[in-house]
Amino acid sequence: GLGSPQNARIFSSTLDFPLEGLYADPTGACYSALGFSPGFAPGADINPYLKLLPMLAGIGSPGTLQEVIRGYVGDRSAKPVFNSATPFDILGTNYQRPFELATLRLFNMVGILPKWGDLSPSDTRLLVQQGGTLMFRGTDVVFRHDDS
Repeated sequence: GLGSPQNARIFSSTLDFPLEGLYADPTGACYSALGFSPGFAPGADINPYLKLLPMLAGIGSPGTLQEVIRGYVGDRSAKPVFNSATPFDILGTNYQRPFELATLRLFNMVGILPKWGDLSPSDTRLLVQQGGTLMFRGTDVVFRHDDS
């Protein structure tokens, strides 16, 4: 992920994620080499926190607005977010109910914001860098998902 090896250790500890499964990239060079979106206005000399605002509306972050809306309205073609009984069950089961994904995002945000200083990259220009997931079979990419 973006950040230093120390950021990776804190991330690993916070989320109980195996440290050996993490790669720390303090410069964002790996993201660039892999062709992930640099986010909104990568060359603009403005505060990166201000760049996050347009990205929340999907500018420089394709698909973001649709995903935010899906989190509030639900998605009958997606699996439920929570596997145990929840108040969302009154809306039905076996699909992603309205506000279910938005609630998970809120839980994640509440857990991450107090650790923002420890987890965010020291180079604030990287705050808007988009990432993704790559799966390899040997040296061949067999799956790619770009975050939005």
